[in-house]
Amino acid sequence: MEAVGDDLRSMECVWTLLRLTTIYRKPSITNQLRLSLMANPLGVTGQLVTQWKVGAVVLQSGFSSLLRASRDKMPWLKLYPDSWFPKQTMDNVAVFNHAHPPLLIVHGQKDNMLSVQNAIDLFHSSISTKDLLILPDGDHGSFGKGNAYFKKMHQFLAENNL
Repeated sequence: MEAVGDDLRSMECVWTLLRLTTIYRKPSITNQLRLSLMANPLGVTGQLVTQWKVGAVVLQSGFSSLLRASRDKMPWLKLYPDSWFPKQTMDNVAVFNHAHPPLLIVHGQKDNMLSVQNAIDLFHSSISTKDLLILPDGDHGSFGKGNAYFKKMHQFLAENNL
């Protein structure tokens, strides 16, 4: 990872996120988290928000819905109506268009796995406190170059008293 510079608060932010990720992976020890941090593996972040009380959500390189992501990769799926697909359980838009904890959506402009449009759509459909960071030089799951990610994360944590 590229050096973050002299900004120790950025490094503290990274350390905090690593600690919270460790806590997160042990759901049996708590059902109330101050922060849910996921790189959205298989879209489960939105589903966990409906089950656990969390203080805030950071969604990095996530998709708006599994159906949308599938149609982005296999355009021929757009020929079929939504009703032909099984019930959507991995649908972040459906979760975040209701009251939800503060949400930070981070996505790389150069993401080849999931279109940045997923992040933009999710941002526009979310109704509660939200923020969007598009990293111009970021790809899937990356922090991009420079400090933009870390500065935004620090700001988001501070604004939400985390």
